Amino acid sequence: MNINRGFLNVMILSWGFMLVFTAFQTMGNIQKTVLESISEDDPDFHGEGYLSLSIIYASFALCNWLAPSFISMTGPRTSIVVGCSCYVFFIASFLWPRTELLYFASAFVGIGAALAWTGQGLFLTINSDGRTMSRNSGLFWAIFQSSLFIGNIFVFFAFREPKINAHQRSLVFKVLTGVSVAGLGLLFALRRPPQPSSLGPAEGVSSADKELQIPEQPKERPLPAAWRAFGDAVALFFTARMLVLTLTFIYTGLVLTFLSSVYSSSIGFTKAMGDDRKRLIGLSGICIGIGEVFGGAMSGLLASRCRSGCGDSGTSVVLAGFGTHLFSFLVALLNLPNSAPFQERLLRLV
Repeated sequence: MNINRGFLNVMILSWGFMLVFTAFQTMGNIQKTVLESISEDDPDFHGEGYLSLSIIYASFALCNWLAPSFISMTGPRTSIVVGCSCYVFFIASFLWPRTELLYFASAFVGIGAALAWTGQGLFLTINSDGRTMSRNSGLFWAIFQSSLFIGNIFVFFAFREPKINAHQRSLVFKVLTGVSVAGLGLLFALRRPPQPSSLGPAEGVSSADKELQIPEQPKERPLPAAWRAFGDAVALFFTARMLVLTLTFIYTGLVLTFLSSVYSSSIGFTKAMGDDRKRLIGLSGICIGIGEVFGGAMSGLLASRCRSGCGDSGTSVVLAGFGTHLFSFLVALLNLPNSAPFQERLLRLV
């Protein structure tokens, strides 16, 4: 059976990222709570979950400027594999909890995140054309988002006591490390993307196809190419549209911080949630995943309906999402104690 190489690459990319991020997103969800339990058992360990996450995303943000230069020298496949190797190292570092190792691994995985995600965007594009780009993007995100279910279901059954003990931690770390290694192994199977002419029949190529296809460029030495890629990234940032979009990037960053770590930690630290509060961390991650999948489907439906009869679909989707966010944040504010994100000492909800 003849399988299109571009579609095969998209499927390998999707399942590889799903496995790697099953480990990483689950770890991010439980990191603050787990590190607190390690500190209680080992007075010499002073790792702070929120500081670790801030190092990750600071490193991620800075290295995004350099990722295009790296890709211009190595190609997107190498960038993806190197980047996801950093994720594996970060997950495995929890098997040997050391304060210095935690922060080093956090900076290291930020570098890897820039390489992996920049490479992913380019690799997905060059394995698609105008007819398949929407399908391939949808497949990637549908498979990728399932990582929120798998990892957090495991956490829900692993954390059965109010206090997370060393055995539970070790089991979770080993399983998540194994899952991330499996994802990295799958990404090694990525193949060279097909030539633009093989993405579809030549007579059926549309103007959208031509825009997505990357024109052949004369070969350039690695260092000049890397410098030119860095200059292009800087120039793009200072365009008017990107400067305006920066405001939305800041907002989505704050939302990601709340959903990926602060909210789950607050649940795990709130004693009024009962003896199952550590298990509820996993359950909250599952519910967030359900909400993301449902919200993505509803956004697509709302956009298609608005295009056919109610004006600007983008504005409608954004307003609907913003209203949902306001409601969710208000309910969380009313339902959780003020100090819940930081420590387990509160006896009741306020």
